[in-house]
Amino acid sequence: MTKVLIVASVLSHVAQFHKPLIAMLKDKGCVVDVVARDNLKDKDQLQLENIDHFFNVDFSRNPFTLKNVKAYFELKKIIDENSYNIVHCNTPAASVLTRLVHPLKRCYRLIYTAHGFHFYKGASKKNWLIYYPIEKILSKFTDDIVTINKEDYACAVNKFYCNVHYINGVGIHTKRFHPKKEESKNLIPQILCVGELNDNKNQLFLLEALTKIKETRYQLQLAGNGPNREKIEQFIKEHRMENSVNLLGYRSDLELILKDTDILVSVSKREGLPMNVLEAMYVGVAILCSDNRGHRDLIDNGVNGFITYTMDDLVDKLNWLMKDKGLREQLAKNAHTKALLYTDVEVVKQLEKLYNI
Repeated sequence: MTKVLIVASVLSHVAQFHKPLIAMLKDKGCVVDVVARDNLKDKDQLQLENIDHFFNVDFSRNPFTLKNVKAYFELKKIIDENSYNIVHCNTPAASVLTRLVHPLKRCYRLIYTAHGFHFYKGASKKNWLIYYPIEKILSKFTDDIVTINKEDYACAVNKFYCNVHYINGVGIHTKRFHPKKEESKNLIPQILCVGELNDNKNQLFLLEALTKIKETRYQLQLAGNGPNREKIEQFIKEHRMENSVNLLGYRSDLELILKDTDILVSVSKREGLPMNVLEAMYVGVAILCSDNRGHRDLIDNGVNGFITYTMDDLVDKLNWLMKDKGLREQLAKNAHTKALLYTDVEVVKQLEKLYNI
């Protein structure tokens, strides 16, 4: 019987992104254990079932903190005592620690999924100086690296020392998300923005753009929690946007919210391959995105959504989409077609080839 250990910094990452992988492994008769920090109590009823054992290890997202020294020894003990055949690590900090457990000699296959390298075209020099050398060195201690966007794949396959694979993300949950069956009847455009409220997700940039749109009514839903919540609340108050913007907090029912959404906006600075965009594409929602590698993989500009490059561009395209229902519907139709390549059914086929169990 094959024993697999999945490692991530936080349990919500596994619960959100790796259920198709776990289901595939269980169908193959594998034992599946998970190591992560349990943060599900903060995630609105998000749950993880269908695993054999869970080990709660208090990882820090910052790989350079002393807190992770203790996490390293706990992780090493778990790996040494359980005779795993495959260890599959995710998220930067947890993956660094996992690959350092047995860097030179190990009796298990080590897979690392990069959900978006911190070094990329346009990233800061600091990111390239710190993260690129770490990943390149650690690739010597890795059997397989899985990438989920084309830019990361091109970098890894040309620069790193292990097997490199490209997989179409982690898979849209087709039993949870369903294409819209009828056209929107909303009189006021419903806009959704999903993600942790932080600088990278850049919600304040979107709010600033909306202050420049005076003549069009809209309703914006911000789904997520995070460190910028107070700044966002203050911005909404200062610009008298209380009647147009709702803070939903973390939501685990996006499949219901998307049914009533006309436009999904993602203005993040960095993305690996954004699930919220993929899920909206599959449901049949018009997409408006910032220019980054994850968005570029998914959006053919003007065909199945729009990519924006400046504040003025965002304002113009958002205003256009809000006013033109026919355009929204055509973009959404094309988006759904492309999203079919990224469903859990398609991704599981790729994972089966990767695992070769």
